[in-house]
Amino acid sequence: MTGQTPDDFSDDLFHACALHAFIDQAILQGRSPDQEATRQRAYRYYEEALAAKNAGCDAGCIINANNGGSVD
Repeated sequence: MTGQTPDDFSDDLFHACALHAFIDQAILQGRSPDQEATRQRAYRYYEEALAAKNAGCDAGCIINANNGGSVD
């Protein structure tokens, strides 16, 4: 993350999806989340967000693609 500001991190789509996945998985498990489950969830969220972005959706659409923040 050399040369990046904290805002750059939150603007990066993959890192935003990874953070979202980490939080959702922690809530689901009620503890520190399982690393593999979090990784799988992060990639799923990222693929859904990319598909929404490529379909011309805005940020709200991308959030909805990730279940609007709900836990599976």
